Amino acid sequence: MSIDRVVATAGTTAAHTDVGTGMDRARTPLAVVLAGAVSLALLGCGDDTLEPASPPATSPSSSTPAPPPPELDGREFLSVGGPGASATTISFVEGSRLRLSFEAGAVRAHAGCNSMSGAYRVEGGRLVVTELSRTEMGCSPDLMAQDDTIAQLLTAAPSVTLDGDRLVLAHEDLGVELLDREVADPDRPLAGTRWEVTTVLEGDVASGGWADASAAVVFELEGGTGRVLVEAGCNRGSAAVTVSDDTIAFGPLALTKMLCPEPAMQLEAAVTRTLQGEVAFRIEAGTLTLLGDGHGLQLTAVP
Repeated sequence: MSIDRVVATAGTTAAHTDVGTGMDRARTPLAVVLAGAVSLALLGCGDDTLEPASPPATSPSSSTPAPPPPELDGREFLSVGGPGASATTISFVEGSRLRLSFEAGAVRAHAGCNSMSGAYRVEGGRLVVTELSRTEMGCSPDLMAQDDTIAQLLTAAPSVTLDGDRLVLAHEDLGVELLDREVADPDRPLAGTRWEVTTVLEGDVASGGWADASAAVVFELEGGTGRVLVEAGCNRGSAAVTVSDDTIAFGPLALTKMLCPEPAMQLEAAVTRTLQGEVAFRIEAGTLTLLGDGHGLQLTAVP
C-alpha cells in the first residue's frame, strides 16, 4: 500500500472518530493517526528499506615499499671482466680499466685516457649523471673511443645495481661490472713489499724518467719499528724507521759513496731529500705516496 493511500484512509478514520454524540466519545488527534499510519506503511515496505552503507572492504596493499637507493658515496670501484663475461659488454683496451669513484655527490671516472667528473644522484634505480665534463688529453684513438663509450653510458641514466662489493651499470647494449676497489685491488702492505720510485713530487710538479736509473725501498718492520733498505738511484744503504698510522719517522740514512751518471744522481738527491725526518704516507692499492715538506715520492709495488 502506498503512503498516499494510507494517509487518505487515516484522514477518513479521523473524520469518523469525530462523528457521534456522547461524553465517552474519544477524539484522536489527526497528527497521531498520521504518524501511526506512516509507521505502518514503512513496515509494510520492507523490500525498499535503505540500510546504512557499509564502508567498502579494503584489501591489503599489493605494493611494497621501494628499496632504498644504493649507497655509493665514499666508495671507489674498478671494472672487471670483459665482453661475454659477467655483466661487462664494453671491450676495454688491453691494459686499461674503468675506475669509478663517488664522493660528496660527485662521480669521477677514468678509463686510461681522460678523466671525467659530474654531479650524480640515484633515482628510481638509475644513476643520473649531470654536467659531465672531461679533460682534453690526446691519447690513442682506441682509448679516445673508449672514453666516448664510458661517457655515453654514464649520461644515459643506466640502471644501477649494488650487491655488496659488486656494482653493475647497464643501458641497452652497454654494461659494465665493477668491484669495490679494496676488493679488486687491495692495498699492499707497507712492510715486506718492494716499492719502486715512479714519480718525484716537487710542489705541484710531478716528474719521472731518469734514463736507466731506478730507486726502490723495502721496509722491514716489527711492531711499528725497524729499518728501511734503500736503493737511492746510485748508492745503497738503510735507515731506522718508526711507523705510525699515517707517518713514517726516518732516522739518519747511511749510504755508500759511489758516483754515477747525472740522471742517477738527480734521482738519488730527490730520494734522500724525502727519506729524512717525519713524512706522511698513504697506500692505495699498489701505490705508496710519501710526502715531506713541499716534496715527495710516489712508488709502485712490484713483485
